[in-house]
Amino acid sequence: MTGMPLGPILEKLMGPRLTALLGALLMGAGVFLGGNAKTLLAFVLSYGVLFGLGVGIAYQQPFMTGNRWFPTQKGMVTGSVVTGMGASAFLFNILATKLVNPDGLNAVGGVFPQVALSPSPIYIFNPI
Repeated sequence: MTGMPLGPILEKLMGPRLTALLGALLMGAGVFLGGNAKTLLAFVLSYGVLFGLGVGIAYQQPFMTGNRWFPTQKGMVTGSVVTGMGASAFLFNILATKLVNPDGLNAVGGVFPQVALSPSPIYIFNPI
């Protein structure tokens, strides 16, 4: 949320393409650094703050650009962008789940079976 007011400000300075690119780079850096964080504070700062700023900055760009291109159809533009974002989150959630947990193993008592935690080519995610 903190990055959302920055989106329009940066868009006026840099244009929509570079602003969206900056937001995407911040998001990617936040995920990468969060995935390699060794402490909770480092994870919160990288994934929570850096990724969050990137989302807030990049989120505004399709709305503002679409509303400029179609000024009489702002509702259609907003609905299309929100639908696209929701559909992509839905589809990539399914894909990520299949990649990370292909056998559909469930946690028992909050803990996954040891086979899911072992470094194996079958399981991409290794939380240890």
